[in-house]
Amino acid sequence: MRYASVFLAAMFCLGLIGCAGEQGPQGPEGPKGEQGMQGPQGPQGPEGPQGAAATIPYAYIGNWDRFTTSETTFQDVPGRTIDFVKQSDDSVLLVTLQDTFGAFFTGDVTSVCAWRLTVDGEFKGGSQGFQLTASGGVLFQDRTQSWLLDGLDAGTYNIQVQLRMVSGADSCYMGDATGLGTDFMMVRELK
Repeated sequence: MRYASVFLAAMFCLGLIGCAGEQGPQGPEGPKGEQGMQGPQGPQGPEGPQGAAATIPYAYIGNWDRFTTSETTFQDVPGRTIDFVKQSDDSVLLVTLQDTFGAFFTGDVTSVCAWRLTVDGEFKGGSQGFQLTASGGVLFQDRTQSWLLDGLDAGTYNIQVQLRMVSGADSCYMGDATGLGTDFMMVRELK
């Protein structure tokens, strides 16, 4: 029986049917079938991590005591200082000061007082002044001044207002003596 199998195999390979050859190349891809129906929606994934708390890029102070100086060099004005955290390297800071400025003097004089802004103790933004002409007494003016500070990297800064007497007055002051004024200082970060 074993010989019959070998004989049959040899008979097929010798010409009656032939032996199987090597596999030929793959034929071309057939046309794409129709798209099936959409499956059901999967379950909701887990909640993502909570983001950092938002920070408000401004600071505000107001209603301070009167400050008086007869110094001719700039003096820090108490209460007119803000420590501010700047969030971005490419933003600018807008500093707004609303205050009561005045002078005490005797006789007929032209009084000149000046104020300025410092950032970490360095003068920034230009100094401002006011001139009062009168005969003896106390004169005051409400003023609003703004400074736009650019070129500051992100970080924490101390922003301070300074005052000095330039000429003519016995002394210069800032602040409403009644404490009922609307004086304020505000720093805002603008993108």
